[in-house]
Amino acid sequence: MADVERDSAIYFDPPKTEYRLQVDDIIDVDITSQDEKIASLFSKTYSNQQNIQLNRGGVGGGGDPFYLTGYIVDDSGVIKLPVLGEIEVEELTIAEVEQRLEQELLKYFNPGKFYVSVKLGGLRFSVFGDVNGPGRYVVLERNYNIYQALAEFGDMQTFAKRNDVYILRKVEGQLKMTHVDLLSEEVFDTEYFYIMPNDVIYVRPARVKTLGLSSTFLQNFNVTLSFVSSTLLFIATVRSLSQ
Repeated sequence: MADVERDSAIYFDPPKTEYRLQVDDIIDVDITSQDEKIASLFSKTYSNQQNIQLNRGGVGGGGDPFYLTGYIVDDSGVIKLPVLGEIEVEELTIAEVEQRLEQELLKYFNPGKFYVSVKLGGLRFSVFGDVNGPGRYVVLERNYNIYQALAEFGDMQTFAKRNDVYILRKVEGQLKMTHVDLLSEEVFDTEYFYIMPNDVIYVRPARVKTLGLSSTFLQNFNVTLSFVSSTLLFIATVRSLSQ
């Protein structure tokens, strides 16, 4: 990144891509009503205590609070809801899913008798390569960027190539791999600044590490170099004094 002068600032406005649902995504659907009969049809069947236990499982550590309480998009691209049955949601945005559910509900109930809220059930992504905390994670946030994703779960290791990071993303049914330079300002202007559901982040190690030159080796090398330098200095001093 370019140096920023003191008392100055650089502003960025990274583009935001509206996510479209894919197979195996989990969405949280909440249909409520003041009419007790309608509300009972769509009430959650899991107790608050179960939800608390799921949350305590640690979202970042692999626990997923929506796995049991949400609706999974199956291989046919649909979710199955009480009363409404199968609703096709694949390739729809969250807003479009809400609209579709409202249209289906109007077939059974009068307008104003219900309220629909749809959210993405967590942001799932994977990180591997030269990082301190490789694994698959779930975060309950929106607009989550790649710097947060790498920093919150251990950051990159000392020899990681911060200018050579790859993101594997499913786009229109196909996997697309994109190179990202985290040391460049250009990353702020790309659609890959914000993490999308199911992204896979790969951080490449520097060549010095692949050759086995780890930090331990370099530490030993520095000690050896210091010893050799001290020895040569001692010899030079002795010779100068003997002349």
